[in-house]
Amino acid sequence: MYKNFTHLFFLPILLAIVFVAEAQKKVVVPTEKIDSLLLHFEKHDRIKGSLSIFQNGKEVYLKSFGQPQQSESPTLYQIGSVTKLFTAVLIFDLIEKKRLDLQTSLATFYPQMPQAEKITVQHLLEHKSGLGDYTQKEDSLFWLVGKKWEETAILEEIKKQGVQFEAGTQTAYSNSAYFLLVGILEKIHQKPYYQILNQKIETVLKPTSERLLSAQEPNWARLKAEKVFNSYEYKGDTKEWTLIEDFEFANVVGVGDLAASPTTLNRLMVALFEGSLLEPSSLEKMLPTADEPTFGRGLMRIPFYQIRYWGHGGDTYGTHTILAYQPENQTSIALCVNAQRYSHNELMIGVLSQLHSVAFELPDFKPLLSYTENELQAYEGTYSSEDFPLQIKIWVEAGALRGQATGQPDFPLLSYQKDVFEFELAKLKLHFEPQKDKMTLYQAGMAIEMQRQR
Repeated sequence: MYKNFTHLFFLPILLAIVFVAEAQKKVVVPTEKIDSLLLHFEKHDRIKGSLSIFQNGKEVYLKSFGQPQQSESPTLYQIGSVTKLFTAVLIFDLIEKKRLDLQTSLATFYPQMPQAEKITVQHLLEHKSGLGDYTQKEDSLFWLVGKKWEETAILEEIKKQGVQFEAGTQTAYSNSAYFLLVGILEKIHQKPYYQILNQKIETVLKPTSERLLSAQEPNWARLKAEKVFNSYEYKGDTKEWTLIEDFEFANVVGVGDLAASPTTLNRLMVALFEGSLLEPSSLEKMLPTADEPTFGRGLMRIPFYQIRYWGHGGDTYGTHTILAYQPENQTSIALCVNAQRYSHNELMIGVLSQLHSVAFELPDFKPLLSYTENELQAYEGTYSSEDFPLQIKIWVEAGALRGQATGQPDFPLLSYQKDVFEFELAKLKLHFEPQKDKMTLYQAGMAIEMQRQR
């Protein structure tokens, strides 16, 4: 539950895990049903993005929803932690060439890091290093926004955070681990990450005009402005989408900086599973195992009923991407979103439901309620509970309600029912009873009563 407050950025994909007895069926893409699904969300202005589906190596479905229809509109999305998948491919490429080994110690490249002699390349890949998350500094959660930091400052932050556990004994998602993997790549190749990546994937993308765009490239600012969709947040007071200030992506090169179209993501995913990027034995090592059933070494398990997809998810402050591949049906799906007030995860479940003929009930969207500033001020305050480790502060800003858990990023709150406000990205619902100084927090099946401090 607390991950929704502490790890809003670069989240691993979390689709609904529902285990039922259902035989694997051949997938036929139901174009009209998926069109209807996306139109429902577009009509209610709930989410903006693009969806691509490949089957047997060819694109059979491509649609953008909620986006401007100009001919010169952007085509790329920030893909967050899906970047890590390609970083892992580059690491396994070095392993195939005998220039690196899964058991190589971190101390070989970064002896100054805590417990470096005990941490291996494999630990870094599968989030078992024990290292923390440099994207969230203790005294500044937004320190990577608006400013490019030198590598030495980021390395110092990783060192300062230390380790949470001994390598190999537990699993904890680590952006710091992948930052160090990028450094290892650059030390061995003696060239920047974006050049290593482009050289590796050029044979796959050369016949097309497609590319992966890195924040490390010399013309990044211009290319991003021309080709990458901006990120948006919905404002309850104006009922409009407003720009979000996202990461300075130069601070997360190889960790979460890449921009791509969903078509390009699918094309590279197909190439990976067909053996054009890595040998089959390397792909096998990237997949989750019985010992590490979720993360794997660059590829995650994405369960949908009894059907297993492999892929990765990625979130930044304003963008959300899911990339998933199903080997038995040779189906690859890429969903990229740059504005949402409905969970992209739920939308992906809807798409998979259409593909696999599983019932999916379209949400009944209610209109957004309007409040005066005086009405909103009745909810303001700091709420706490003995059953919840964090306090939640509620306040009015620019005519809208916002919330923030202790030491965590703030979030917008929208209301579709009187006295009830939601942060849909985290599936968080807050029910206020101002006369009783009470707020009930609903999330992940739990209900926690909190009292306003006086």
